[in-house]
Amino acid sequence: MDPIESYLADLERRLRLAPGSTQRLLEETAGHLADAASAAEAAGLGRDEAEREAVVRFGTAEEVAREANGGIVAAVGRLGFAAAQLSVVGWAAILAATLLAELLARVTSTGWVFGLPADATPTAGMIAHWLQVQPGATSWRDAAALENASDSLILRGGFTVIMLTAAVLVVLGARSRVGRMERRVVPWLGLIAFGGTGLLLVVGGFTNAFAHVEWGRGQWFCDAAVALVTAMAYGGAWLRRTRTAAGHVLPIRAS
Repeated sequence: MDPIESYLADLERRLRLAPGSTQRLLEETAGHLADAASAAEAAGLGRDEAEREAVVRFGTAEEVAREANGGIVAAVGRLGFAAAQLSVVGWAAILAATLLAELLARVTSTGWVFGLPADATPTAGMIAHWLQVQPGATSWRDAAALENASDSLILRGGFTVIMLTAAVLVVLGARSRVGRMERRVVPWLGLIAFGGTGLLLVVGGFTNAFAHVEWGRGQWFCDAAVALVTAMAYGGAWLRRTRTAAGHVLPIRAS
């Protein structure tokens, strides 16, 4: 890799701009360095030495990237876009866990997946309501589990679809205008966020510690499984990007 190509690779790794802006800056930088190197070569320097001279005069990649990336406002925008990306995955994970819980209830039991904790003491009014809306249930516990299963699919699932759609629209609308975090940051954040959430959900599944938030030990385990699988996927992406931290140069299109 010649000095200019090496410089462009270093600059690309440091840039946090939107893809189009990154491409334009790299093209402009490549053109400027090529012109400077040609001028130095015409003055009597060898090609490699001319390119090194052009790079030195242009300024370090760190300095150029720092100026191009902007200040705190740009950094906040990049962080917000990363959060939006993670929210898309988060809402998709909740939807997947909701559907997984419905499937698990069909192959095991609705009571285990969606039922109240054994020590739950609902009011007489709640029991009457469950038996009224679930007339086929053989007991109030079965009625409560069936009602929770129905509410989970309709209310939780429906709300998740709405939020997922909104998050996707935000990401699609911002991706061409907002800069990016360093390539390893989002996978690292995803690994920490989903891994930590998955472990908390496992604890909730075993202890019913969060039964006041949502019933169903099996549902907690489904949520935990999806969260941990998502964390593993992010962990794999983080490892791959760490191993290839040397990066690559975006193809410079001829102007």
